[in-house]
Amino acid sequence: MFLASVVLFVIVLQDNFLDKSETLEEREDVLISGTPFPQEESSGSAEMIVSVTGAVKKPGVFSLSPNSRVADAIQAAQGFEKHAASEWLDAHLNLAQAVTNEMQIYIPPKNAVELCLKESEPSLNATKDEEKKISSEKINVNTALKKELMELRGIGEARAEEIVKNRPYTNFQDFVERSTLSTSLLNELSNQIEF
Repeated sequence: MFLASVVLFVIVLQDNFLDKSETLEEREDVLISGTPFPQEESSGSAEMIVSVTGAVKKPGVFSLSPNSRVADAIQAAQGFEKHAASEWLDAHLNLAQAVTNEMQIYIPPKNAVELCLKESEPSLNATKDEEKKISSEKINVNTALKKELMELRGIGEARAEEIVKNRPYTNFQDFVERSTLSTSLLNELSNQIEF
């Protein structure tokens, strides 16, 4: 659905704005590759030089009018490729953003975004495994060190010291009655501690 919307959007932009932007190759004043772009005369209507790379049909450097938007730059690059990361674009690319001179717009392909996600998964899985380990191992409030009590969510140094000072606790109800912890924190701790 999104890809169809983007294609429709790009087609509409292409029909309306294609003649307003041109590639450096189409300009008569382009110098040989590797040489600097000629300096514009200082006037109120200086063109914006924008680089569009990645998953676009015609990556390159484009000359756009001063009031151009990212959508215009994408249109100058003849739109997105089919393999553009559409979900990433939805979340991170603002097509209405005004372009600035010497701006670079990178459109990642799906495989690049997927690779980044796969690389981050092991650390996410490790974090989930650590959380499971912590939640499956209950801490005995009568024998735990202050440092161990401070590993419980919502228990800092002062609260850990209070728990140690008021020991021993016979059961959870005794712990509730003798602590100054909030009801919501006590409810959260109920499955993480033992006596």
